[in-house]
Amino acid sequence: MKRVGTCPICNKGELLEFEDKFQCNFVENNKQLCNFFIYKSYSKKIITPEMLFDLLHNYETKIYSDFVDDKGEKFEAALKIVHGYINYKFGNQIVDNVKCVNCDGEILRTKQGWGCENYFNRKCGMFIYRSYNGTVMTEDIVRLLVTGNYTPFLNFTSKQGINFQAKLFVNDSTFQVQFDYSLGDCPKCSGTVLKMEKFFGCTNYLSDIKCDFIIWPSIFDYNLSFIDVEILLRGDQTDVKSFRWKDKNFEGRLSLDENFKCKVS
Repeated sequence: MKRVGTCPICNKGELLEFEDKFQCNFVENNKQLCNFFIYKSYSKKIITPEMLFDLLHNYETKIYSDFVDDKGEKFEAALKIVHGYINYKFGNQIVDNVKCVNCDGEILRTKQGWGCENYFNRKCGMFIYRSYNGTVMTEDIVRLLVTGNYTPFLNFTSKQGINFQAKLFVNDSTFQVQFDYSLGDCPKCSGTVLKMEKFFGCTNYLSDIKCDFIIWPSIFDYNLSFIDVEILLRGDQTDVKSFRWKDKNFEGRLSLDENFKCKVS
């Protein structure tokens, strides 16, 4: 096995060339004490002698423009040793003042979306794609997701061309971005309130509880937004809205009364 240089992590072992990688050989008392390795290729780019030298002596390479992602598209990046692993480093692409909720890694902006720096060495699953169901992610939305928060309700389009609204969140087990359709807890039975076909209603409507809590989507010619419903379910008043009844316009605030019915006051 060919020796290619001293390990930059433990500074005791030598990096040996294997079929698919270069790996440190530091062993003591028949126990492997250093697990550092460098694969021979990253994103279909072969590690050149120059890149290997830079990693061993400078801990990072220069930026190259011929990495290829899973979709066959080229992207620019350097390779860098971070915490004993090879990471991608995107030139001037670190998102400021935000860290991954899972591993506290930096969030990097890439061509395909936003990912934790440790996503690229398979140590973290956090990655947010550029768009979901026709809706492009903004950096403000990404900041909410990577820090473990829910987005506000956003507009989406299904594969069948049907428009719908939902919140987004990152599943803390799978790190998949998922839709959340819930508007809040039912004030009557603590069930979940969703947008039904004709009204906002409790999911316990069809259960043994038979909860009959509903909020009609329109009141006095005013169409309630998802934000309005969220406010009502928290037990708060909306801000001032404009209504119309029998050809007369008036203003008021929406809230729920003691019987959990929507009222204007």
